[in-house]
Amino acid sequence: MLAALVPIFFCLKEVRHVSILRRLISRNEQIGQVKLGFFPLSSSELGFITLFVPNSSFKVVDARYYGFEQISPKLAVKKFNFSACINASLFDDRNKPLGLLVMTGKVVQGIHKSKGSLRGLLLVTEEGVIIQDFAEPLPKNILEGFQGSKIITSNSQISKHIDQLSSQISGVCLNDQSLTIFAISSAFLRPSILLKYSGFECKRTLILDSGSSTSFYLDWNGTIVDIHGSRAVPTLFCSLIGNKNLNKLKL
Repeated sequence: MLAALVPIFFCLKEVRHVSILRRLISRNEQIGQVKLGFFPLSSSELGFITLFVPNSSFKVVDARYYGFEQISPKLAVKKFNFSACINASLFDDRNKPLGLLVMTGKVVQGIHKSKGSLRGLLLVTEEGVIIQDFAEPLPKNILEGFQGSKIITSNSQISKHIDQLSSQISGVCLNDQSLTIFAISSAFLRPSILLKYSGFECKRTLILDSGSSTSFYLDWNGTIVDIHGSRAVPTLFCSLIGNKNLNKLKL
């Protein structure tokens, strides 16, 4: 019976319940959460943080370096005092991260040269954050980096692409010098509808994952946004607001 109702709800365009949380960190930065559903239920949720890259720092966290096979964004935020964390690399059935891993300037794992979906790289350098295809020449002095999935180059393409994926999706996107980290958990509604309510814009987006490993946790001055997947992951991408030294630290 429930399975028969899913297509009906998914096609509905009218959202009966809207809850939007937005907190400004600075003129160029914000955190947010969008919840949509059919009253009294909030069946779909998006969480995000938008940071001005020159004022922030970013870190790739590999659970194996701390004696774990997996780690959740919530645990990493609590343990290392990050502002926010999200699932990073895709991984195989043995919880081994796939593709490039760079931490504190050291290449831990090389590029996975797949002809499939593992095309995109997120790279943190002294000059800023780059999203590029793995076939492009790598910049010098990479501080942090990992390999994600598909790269999308416009807002309209994001909406079209994520609606073809799972109901759970995570990603990072660049808009000039702003970096937005976001995760979506949606039931009965197209994920693109949540993007419209969020208000952030992307010129270049790297999709990280879709499915049960999609997870995001943010804690800023007592404001918490928690989109938790059903499983922890081997690697995370984390950010710290207003600190430029995180990339140089060994946690």
